[in-house]
Amino acid sequence: KCVCVVIPEWVADLHSWQVPTNFMCPISHSVMVNPAITPNGNSFDRLAIERSIDLNKKDPLTGARLRKYHLRPNRDLRALIEDWIFHEGGLVAPA
Repeated sequence: KCVCVVIPEWVADLHSWQVPTNFMCPISHSVMVNPAITPNGNSFDRLAIERSIDLNKKDPLTGARLRKYHLRPNRDLRALIEDWIFHEGGLVAPA
């Protein structure tokens, strides 16, 4: 059974939490809401990396050529972030 959880946008702006570094977008420096992974294995928040691609057409960490169609959802990372939010935020996971 798959339960989809919408990560509240306010989570991306929480600076008081001890955020694991791999949950932070290297571009926006905020918690990733919709992680996307590049062919090189780098993860970014989708909105941030798509904006970066529009401007530079490159992976900002490697400099490799990058297009939006190269991006894939990083579902595993998203699930980890959602679990962390429920644990840290004292929220109750959906049944």
